[in-house]
Amino acid sequence: MKAVEFNDGSVHYYANGSFSFEQDIIVTGNTTLVIANATIRFVQTRNNQYGIELSGSASGDPRLEVRNSTFTSTRSFEVSLFDASSAFVNNLNFTGSTSSSIKLYGNASLTALDSRLAFVYCYDYSRSSAVGCRQALFFVYDYSFANISGSTFDRVQVYDYGKASVSLCTVSYAIRAEDMAEIMVTASSLLGEIYSGQNSSVSLDDINLYQFKVRCYNNGNITVFSAASTPSKYPGEFWLDGSAQISLDNCSLTDAIYRVKGNSTLEVKNSLLGSSIFYCYNFSETKFSDSYADWLIEALQQSKVNASNSDLNVVSAEDDSSIYLDNCQVGRFRCYESAEVLVLNSNAEEVLVELMSVNQTFHGFSEGYRDSVGLSAVGLNATFLNTSIETGWSFRFLGSSNITFYDSKLRNLDLFDDSKVYLWNTSYTAVNVRDNAEVVVWSYLMVRVIDYFGRPVEGVNLTVTVPASYEYGVSDENGEAVFQLFERNVNASGDFPVETYVLTIVFDGSSYSYDVVLEGSKTFVYTVASPWWYFYMFYGLGVCAVVVAGAVIVWFFKRKRASKG
Repeated sequence: MKAVEFNDGSVHYYANGSFSFEQDIIVTGNTTLVIANATIRFVQTRNNQYGIELSGSASGDPRLEVRNSTFTSTRSFEVSLFDASSAFVNNLNFTGSTSSSIKLYGNASLTALDSRLAFVYCYDYSRSSAVGCRQALFFVYDYSFANISGSTFDRVQVYDYGKASVSLCTVSYAIRAEDMAEIMVTASSLLGEIYSGQNSSVSLDDINLYQFKVRCYNNGNITVFSAASTPSKYPGEFWLDGSAQISLDNCSLTDAIYRVKGNSTLEVKNSLLGSSIFYCYNFSETKFSDSYADWLIEALQQSKVNASNSDLNVVSAEDDSSIYLDNCQVGRFRCYESAEVLVLNSNAEEVLVELMSVNQTFHGFSEGYRDSVGLSAVGLNATFLNTSIETGWSFRFLGSSNITFYDSKLRNLDLFDDSKVYLWNTSYTAVNVRDNAEVVVWSYLMVRVIDYFGRPVEGVNLTVTVPASYEYGVSDENGEAVFQLFERNVNASGDFPVETYVLTIVFDGSSYSYDVVLEGSKTFVYTVASPWWYFYMFYGLGVCAVVVAGAVIVWFFKRKRASKG
């Protein structure tokens, strides 16, 4: 059937009624079509058989105005605007088929208020504006622009240098930017997918996230400022790959999984990320500053993690990855094979370091303030400066490692393969020995000899013996002698301690023996009798003190009596 055409440069109306069409409505030239308080129904036998089309001509550009009206069809139809044509719609409702659309081409423009729009497509420098709209899907291409505010809609997707601005909206399905596109979202709630790829950018400011999946690929960029998340049944997700970048600033997000891959960068600033897991792969970099992250940060496959002034729960490094921490609080720090670690001015509650086939000695490896501690192993390079370890260190040794600890405090010690560890004056909470590994424990027995007055006694002969061996010593000017004694051997078969040492003290011609059981280093204090003249000396001093005190009292009363006379 021949189309209904309006091209005379005047204003035409469909108002206050219901109108059915089995043909196209075409508006050209400097002509205006007004549809008010009306229902426009397209009767079609196939999708997009009929619709409304506006196109410019030499005489001018057409305009469509719709107020308080409904467009409907059982099959999809299109409203198409070409050239510099324009449409203004207020309270327009698309019903029937959910696939109907408005399409803008070549500098065309659309302004929609309080309407239900279905699909909106913008091509070739066109522009669209939607305020207070609902159930819409926006697709923007080819340098076009969409401005959406105060609306509830399903998605906005922008491609090929297109741009979109979204504010005060609720987006229930997706925001997507590809091929040099740009999307800006402010003061809105987002549900579902947020995507940026192929050199595109997405900016989110003052938003709420719910059941979200953030994807950033192939040089894409996503900036998130002042965002919060609403807890849901499923965790949120962040994926970065292909030199992508995501920045989180002043955010409070919970229950999320972050995966950073392929030379990508995730930057977290001034944020609180609770119940979250970070997986860093393939030369990626993850940065934290002035932030809190709970639960796990895991650096893998030559990735980097840099953190400053932050509170991190669990940090783990392996696979040639590197971690740099400056002025941080760390709950648990784990370092496995081939990792590089630098920790400055930080506090860690627990540290686990895995070393393979190394020959290393550690001194003063205990809890408390650490001035300078370094670890070296095959493939491992770690340095701790000005760092506090609150509950001791945990280690896992493999291969043919040969390790010695002096004056240290360990939490958990795991040995495998042919590893061997020597502990000198070193305590541990738990030890697990497998295969042919072995732990040899030596402890210190310090004997302090004093007299009845608590003063050190020098030159006392001391002997510590077990069957087939003995150690000999003499107390020094502090009354002390220190013995380094074998305490126990631990291997895969069990724990084999030395039952009892016998301490013998020889003083002033007499010998005294005591049984000593070592369970870590200990101090034994022995009191010897003072020389015979000590008692007479103190007795004499006491008598002198009494005589002097009596003389003072007599003198005092004589002066007092004389002054009264």
